[in-house]
Amino acid sequence: IPMVLSDAYDAYANKSDHPCSVCKATTQLNGKRMHFHASDVGSCPREVYFKMTKEKASYSKPSWNHPMFLKDGHVHEETILKSFESNPNIIITFGDDYKGNIMELNQSIPFFDPTRKVDVKDELTKFILKPVNNRQVTGRHYSLIAHLDGLGVYKDEDGTETEFIIECKSVKDETWKKIQEGEVDDKWYGQIQTYMFVTGIHRAYLVVKNRISSRILAPIRIDYSADYMIKRLVKLNQVYTFVNYGREVPIPKGWTKKNPECKWCDFSDICWGR
Repeated sequence: IPMVLSDAYDAYANKSDHPCSVCKATTQLNGKRMHFHASDVGSCPREVYFKMTKEKASYSKPSWNHPMFLKDGHVHEETILKSFESNPNIIITFGDDYKGNIMELNQSIPFFDPTRKVDVKDELTKFILKPVNNRQVTGRHYSLIAHLDGLGVYKDEDGTETEFIIECKSVKDETWKKIQEGEVDDKWYGQIQTYMFVTGIHRAYLVVKNRISSRILAPIRIDYSADYMIKRLVKLNQVYTFVNYGREVPIPKGWTKKNPECKWCDFSDICWGR
């Protein structure tokens, strides 16, 4: 029985429940894709390139996270969001499915081919600065998929309402200590900026929970930065260009194999040639 139970646990952990509907609709690609996720915005461009072009089965090493670790994260997320609802001045909107597909938003981003002598940064700046409802895209484009954990509204005593986005993270002690010291992961920051970009809600709170103690840090306020999104979407435009032209994204200038971001990357062996 212990062996049967252990096998059942591992089988359930490895059962695919990808949060992205676009990825689910293209399972035949086995992980390859021509769209971006919010977590790509703040990531190493070379890592994003490999995510888009390499099949999951060909990863050089397993991810450092056990699949169940990610599933457990959704349980922590549900607890956090429901606890916030206990305050009568706060209204939380979130999905009922805590398997990852909470609130999916698909923002079309225009693609500008830099080989056509176009000022990519200038064109993307014009697009990003438009109000959310005016971002109609014609011509060539790609999708930027965002999965929000929750949306909140705080009602002040005078009736003033403040909208905000909630991003939940449940972490181990090592990461908890880094965040206490003011270090926020680039991928998290990019995710949150993307959520604010696609919704037009320009305030977000990062809620970090310690998986061991179940404590949370005081939610960290993050405000929208259009300059950041311009910079990062220019980078995604570059990645999209390389992918379309069949060229490999170069290693970021000044990076070495000892870069902290490379330590847990699924593609470090491929990237650095083992």
